[in-house]
Amino acid sequence: MKLTDSLNDTDFKRIEEKLLKQDVILKLDSEYTSDFFRNQSIPDIIHLILKKQKDVATLESWDKGLNFTVQPIGRYRRRSVGDIFLLVKYYHPTVTFKDIRKALVELLENNMITSDYCSNIQKRVYWVSNNLLPLYSITIPDEYNSFYTYD
Repeated sequence: MKLTDSLNDTDFKRIEEKLLKQDVILKLDSEYTSDFFRNQSIPDIIHLILKKQKDVATLESWDKGLNFTVQPIGRYRRRSVGDIFLLVKYYHPTVTFKDIRKALVELLENNMITSDYCSNIQKRVYWVSNNLLPLYSITIPDEYNSFYTYD
């Protein structure tokens, strides 16, 4: 069975514009640089970022006024698609929200990541796991009122 995303091109653009209006730039507090990610595929970048969340206890962030903060997030945190988009955008500036969602579908289909709906933050979150089930709470819409479905 093939996993599909219920968002369309108009939705992708609208969501991307909304995310880019946020007054924040996210970066992993790690040894990875933009040069390291330059030749990586989007799914590989996402997988590495989610994998690093097991080890990295902070995110570096700037507001658009370039005020720097280090956000303690704790180890083993899961990331929302908005966080993933902003993190990948830092390292790979040409990436689109549609690219991210497409890469997430690929990673989920290949059982490289897992996803569930987090009722605390009311968003779908993603992480690297050894579980065999890649997608939990499939009937609950995510923060963009979209679903993943199996065809």
